[in-house]
Amino acid sequence: MDRVTEKGHLVWQFDAKPTVLRRAIKPETASELTRMMTETVENGSARGAFRDPKGEAYLPGIGVAGKTGTLSDNEANRHYTWFVGFAPADQPEVAVAALVVNNPTWQIKAPLMARNLLRSYFAKAGRRGVTMP
Repeated sequence: MDRVTEKGHLVWQFDAKPTVLRRAIKPETASELTRMMTETVENGSARGAFRDPKGEAYLPGIGVAGKTGTLSDNEANRHYTWFVGFAPADQPEVAVAALVVNNPTWQIKAPLMARNLLRSYFAKAGRRGVTMP
């Protein structure tokens, strides 16, 4: 949002363009990290969540970059999964972070939840070939 109006009258407007104050990592490092995260979704631990049983992508033509993780707390009988990522990987529009805690009977894992969030986003945006979950 770059302006505030009240009863149709402009109250405040922000005219400045975004400015990079400092970079957290070098562009080359960010590019390599994106490549590795894309590999996680295309061929790694998140592949199954982003492909249907026939191996077709749920988000055709949209590269997704992501990182997964799991952790078990056997004493509390809890199993944690997480996924962080963004899409499209080459020109990000949306970022997603999901953390799911399950009991021993798994209900859903975080990469699947993230996939459904991204499907909803891109289906609503009218991206070709993307359906609602």
